[in-house]
Amino acid sequence: MLQFPAALAVPLLVALAFLLLAVFAPRWSKHLFQIIENAFSRLAQRKTLAIWLLFVSVIAVRLAVLPLLPLPVPCRCFPFLFPESTTNSATS
Repeated sequence: MLQFPAALAVPLLVALAFLLLAVFAPRWSKHLFQIIENAFSRLAQRKTLAIWLLFVSVIAVRLAVLPLLPLPVPCRCFPFLFPESTTNSATS
């Protein structure tokens, strides 16, 4: 049975909150969206700061989800991926 991916819950809830805000409180949400847009446009004018902020935020998000999504442990589950462990029919 298919299950809803839990990782999509937060972005969908944030999008739903902004949508409901825009529908049910258009004047207040217009002011809020204008504040957010102005902040991001000022950030976009400072390109170096925007690049560094993106770099740091990606690392911070990865470190934040590290307990939930740990580093993969390599294994030798597939011997055909390692040519030294398989027999080579061309040389025999």
